[in-house]
Amino acid sequence: MPRVGTCLIDGFEDYEDKLIDHLEKEHADLNRRLSVDGWHDWLKRNTKVEERLLPPGANPWIRRQYSSKIQTGIGAVEPETLR
Repeated sequence: MPRVGTCLIDGFEDYEDKLIDHLEKEHADLNRRLSVDGWHDWLKRNTKVEERLLPPGANPWIRRQYSSKIQTGIGAVEPETLR
């Protein structure tokens, strides 16, 4: 299953590695001076990562039905319940 990431700041959605590139290019002014712990907290607040059966950009209703788990922050390990 692909890991798909969403930027909660501007709604950008793509595969996880492209989300990291997006954050480094588009939001560097918000996170460039953060410590490692600060960067981790910033990712938890401003990103969402899911493992999906469907590719990025799929219909949100369908995406909820086929998402196996949602994680907060890049590489987070605590699953959240789907609502």
